[in-house]
Amino acid sequence: MSALTPFDFEGRAVRVVEDEAGVPWFVALDVCECLGIRNHRDAVARLDDDERANVGVSDVSSSTRDTVSVNAVSEPGVYKLCFRSNKPEAKRLVRWITHDVLPSLRRTGRYEVPVAASAPQPIPSPPNHRADVLVSAGRIFAAALRTARTARMAPARAMRAAFACAQRHTGVDWTDELGVEVGADPAGADVALAYDDSIAWFYTALTAGGIPGVSAQPALSTDVYDLYQQWCNVNGNRAAPQQHFIHALQRRYRVACARKRYRAGTQVLGPHGVLYLGDSIPPSDRSETDWLGEQISVFHAAAQTYREATG
Repeated sequence: MSALTPFDFEGRAVRVVEDEAGVPWFVALDVCECLGIRNHRDAVARLDDDERANVGVSDVSSSTRDTVSVNAVSEPGVYKLCFRSNKPEAKRLVRWITHDVLPSLRRTGRYEVPVAASAPQPIPSPPNHRADVLVSAGRIFAAALRTARTARMAPARAMRAAFACAQRHTGVDWTDELGVEVGADPAGADVALAYDDSIAWFYTALTAGGIPGVSAQPALSTDVYDLYQQWCNVNGNRAAPQQHFIHALQRRYRVACARKRYRAGTQVLGPHGVLYLGDSIPPSDRSETDWLGEQISVFHAAAQTYREATG
């Protein structure tokens, strides 16, 4: 690592150090102070391992050039911290880094604060400025996409949100750069969104009593999916595949799904896939096998009646 170099961002010092490969690392404390983050150690701990480091550097602000150990974050780490901040400074900090600091470091090896001229003069961008902005936009996109997927956002929606985030912070429109409409694959993003919408509407209707005669209770996954398909046909919605449907109930609505045995009359059947919709706790005086059998039978009969009435 080289020496710490203090930069000025709106009157605040932001220290940067470059490693042996010329990659800039930003002092975590300085970045967090700019973003109004009080506990920088906790914020840094939530970053990925390749986005944070503890570095020993020679502080140029010290007359003795003592070696100090500081928490530092990479460029993608700075972007991720900015995404988590609600401060208006976050957007300005990203723009300052992508438009001023990084191009200057790559061009001259140091950051120079621009000096105001007596009369404003247009300053032409260096030949590699556009490439620097594109690289930064790609890094912002990657960091935003990782964050969106960690938040369990649907893949297609996460990708479009990440592209929009990169465009807000850098001005790069990947639709123009790549020559394609990002996220417009008819067999991918749009269909996935239609699936998510139909599942959300169905689950809301089921739990709110919006499906006549049917209530939310433990049931066989096949019975619930058959009811969902019929409900989609009646309401003109696109039905998702069964695996997608069950996975969405588990992931988005925390509906438990398990392989369970249940009693149908005097016969014990199973194991079968059971979705624990609604009240999933059997009474204290009933065995789970008997109780499940009763719940499954009631749901099956109600769903069958609904299908016959709307078929």
